[in-house]
Amino acid sequence: MKLNIIKPKQALNKAFLKVKPVRKEIETFKTNLIELLDRTNDATRPVRSI
Repeated sequence: MKLNIIKPKQALNKAFLKVKPVRKEIETFKTNLIELLDRTNDATRPVRSI
């Protein structure tokens, strides 16, 4: 199977390209993504018993 690498502009529907993102929504997304990644890293880290 061969993967075709395309740019985001090619992958998105034309209607989505016309919507301007709101800065607050981007910041909220970034914050939530960082929190999600931190949680997954904590969940995959083995727990040591002392």
